Amino acid sequence: MTNLPGDLSDAIDTNVVPFVRKRLLCASDLTPRSDRAVQRAAILAKQMNAEVLFVHVVSDQQPERVMQLKANRARVRLMVQAERAMAHSPEAARVEIHLGKPLKVIADIAKQCSADMIVLAAPVARRYEKLMGTTAERILRSVACPVLFVNSEPTGEYSQVAVATDLSKTSVRAAQAVARMGILNGAYSWFVHAFDPPLNGMTADEQTAAKQLELYKRQWSALVHAQLVPDLEEAGFDLSRVSISAEPARPLDAIQHIVEKVHPELLVIGTSRWFMLKRMLLSSVAHQVLSRVSCDILAVPAVATQREEQPFATPRSPDALTRTNASASAPLVNI
Repeated sequence: MTNLPGDLSDAIDTNVVPFVRKRLLCASDLTPRSDRAVQRAAILAKQMNAEVLFVHVVSDQQPERVMQLKANRARVRLMVQAERAMAHSPEAARVEIHLGKPLKVIADIAKQCSADMIVLAAPVARRYEKLMGTTAERILRSVACPVLFVNSEPTGEYSQVAVATDLSKTSVRAAQAVARMGILNGAYSWFVHAFDPPLNGMTADEQTAAKQLELYKRQWSALVHAQLVPDLEEAGFDLSRVSISAEPARPLDAIQHIVEKVHPELLVIGTSRWFMLKRMLLSSVAHQVLSRVSCDILAVPAVATQREEQPFATPRSPDALTRTNASASAPLVNI
């Protein structure tokens, strides 16, 4: 590892010791949108007692001299951002600059350090993504940990959180994962479930149809409460700070309704392992949420791996440019 006087590495113990803190990976492209992700990662680090690895990736599809110049500039900018954001706990911060393809490098690093969460700015939609999938979708397909897409300017810890649930194991796992992270400590949580209304448009008498719908809604609400409450209690939720609702609507409409109603800072969704296939064939709910909801979104993949007990800051000492290969993501600069 290369230590530079006065930078964050002065506060980091390079001895390999068992890791006890949670691990956050914050990827930044150094745009103003990524500044929000850096700030949010720092807030979460304090809230979760976590260490943060701040990463910037420089494309390796350019001349060596250009890569070195961009890497040096990125190192200084990201180091300043991280130092300012992590002033409360500088010893918990680490900065790395890598060469390679951003999505692949991020996925490789997340796997290597067993990241508990990836934090990055919500990607901007591009034309070709209708076929290849959005940046958000490709990230979710590549990692096994939750991914936080930051849309809003952070003002503090999350105090209002909406959680979409379909009562499946995936959505329950999403809620449990968030609870274990401690993100919801002190926050009020709204759980919303969408169901298809019965006999929609089949009853001529509007008054009768309205009564049937209201009865069906109460029955569904009772069912949702009965199934969710035990899971939430087991996950450690404070039920006095939880609201559960069942909406007779399409999933996306129910989610948008709760977002417009309570204005949460964070929306939690679970994603299917067949996420991209569903998006191509039917347009998955997760894809629609990622493209239409403006608050921060925490997407929890269906397949989650257990975190390995390994050191977060493994000493490495690359003094020259190193490209990322298929098996490892070697840092261009360690700080």
